[in-house]
Amino acid sequence: MSRTRASTLAALVVAAAAGCGGSGHGSPSTLHAAHRVANAGFTIEAPAGWASDTFVSPPGVILAVKSTDFTAEAPSAARISAQAVPSATPRAETLLLGINRSPYAAAPVVGQTTIDGHPATTTEWTQPVGGVNETRRVIAVSLARGTACLIVLESPTSRWQSDRPVLEAALASLKIDPATVAVDSK
Repeated sequence: MSRTRASTLAALVVAAAAGCGGSGHGSPSTLHAAHRVANAGFTIEAPAGWASDTFVSPPGVILAVKSTDFTAEAPSAARISAQAVPSATPRAETLLLGINRSPYAAAPVVGQTTIDGHPATTTEWTQPVGGVNETRRVIAVSLARGTACLIVLESPTSRWQSDRPVLEAALASLKIDPATVAVDSK
């Protein structure tokens, strides 16, 4: 079943029109994968017990502890998504300007990394969403042919430290085939 998720990721894509082993904060835990999810050039291992789905436009994949979090503005538990975007990789500063809809609860942290061998910029921050502090890490990955992808790791801040190892393990399993990743022009 495919969905187009509006709220948070759409806002990031709009801001980006302008996701690693991680950002160097420790090593990911071992992922006990229940199944592999593949769509439009993205392949990722879903942690045991997690729900998965795919996006049609722009194409991508999403994993979440609860399937009800696929379309939630702020997830109630851990969620990770990867989607193609119609642009070269945005700068972190541009991304921050577009997503700053409310005050930060913790200052944004910006860094550089690689995802499946592709250069990427990471931006991590905490801010209130729907009355709950949420921590998000957005990773903008440069791909060939003027495309990029955004990877978003999210969790309520109260769960971030416990959710982060499994999110980072799922992220480490992400494979991107730049020849297949394309932005739907519809």
